[in-house]
Amino acid sequence: MKAIWLLLFFLLSSCNNHEPDLKYLRAYMIKEFSDAHKMIAMDKESFFPQKSIVAPQMTWKTLLRIEKRDTTLCLFYRIPHKRLSKGKGILKITKIKKTETCDNVLERTEEIKISELSHLKLYFTSKRERNLKSKTEFKAFHFYFSVSRTNEKDLALELPLFNIKSSNLKNPNKLRNKTKVFKKYDEPWRDTLAPGMRVYPGDLELSRAIVVDGDVWLNYAENSYKFCYRVDRTCKITKDFDCGSCKRGWYSIVDHACKGGGSKLCGSSRCGERNQPACPRGTSFEEPQNGSYCFRGSKAGFCRDGLETYCDENEVLICK
Repeated sequence: MKAIWLLLFFLLSSCNNHEPDLKYLRAYMIKEFSDAHKMIAMDKESFFPQKSIVAPQMTWKTLLRIEKRDTTLCLFYRIPHKRLSKGKGILKITKIKKTETCDNVLERTEEIKISELSHLKLYFTSKRERNLKSKTEFKAFHFYFSVSRTNEKDLALELPLFNIKSSNLKNPNKLRNKTKVFKKYDEPWRDTLAPGMRVYPGDLELSRAIVVDGDVWLNYAENSYKFCYRVDRTCKITKDFDCGSCKRGWYSIVDHACKGGGSKLCGSSRCGERNQPACPRGTSFEEPQNGSYCFRGSKAGFCRDGLETYCDENEVLICK
């Protein structure tokens, strides 16, 4: 009986000590990194494209700080020894509070730990980078990670970062780059991989009911629209420019002959379709009538085949 209990003990111990494999690490990174809103490379010497982290050997380094909605992750790596068989690399990812730093948490219980690693590389950039000599390309707003492990197929991960804007993607080797200066009517939120798109974790609990990520349901033909800038026939501004708040972007419509352009709507353009705003062709194609390009048959906008331009009750040139 004693022998049976000892056997069970060793079996349980081996299960508890069993490390995840690289497939698990890949799944973990996709799940935990995809909704990050800030990513910081913590070690300048370790952060170069296509360069494995090889020195100083047998030393722990803090490589990444990943900030999420409610928590922060720290990625640590013990750099492997070139010759010692027991000196392989070790990766640890530890969860901390948003107010904490990654400085003194290496010994804390980790979220994930994998050993027997080598040839670890990681990189990200907010601008597309190409190297014609090595025939490599790094896409903007993507996280690149690769690593090898004994007796496993190498892991190579290319992960899009939808929630991170360029100012929150911290590359320590490019801090000398000038900060982008935004001008009036610029849209800083568009400085992302896919403007208007956000990734949320599956277990997110919403405090209130919301429409899925912005103005996705706006449809002019269904009398559902929102002007983010509007002028009247005399070019008087009746609604100040606020198109930067449109969650799904905005588009110009054809209405009045104003020097600064016509009115604008929030949402995704369906221009040229039946009962939708006409697609702007350009003011050089038509002369205004009474200060406006909005009249039946106006060539300032165009429609799909079989449809004509009309002026509706909002004084917007539409297709019917």
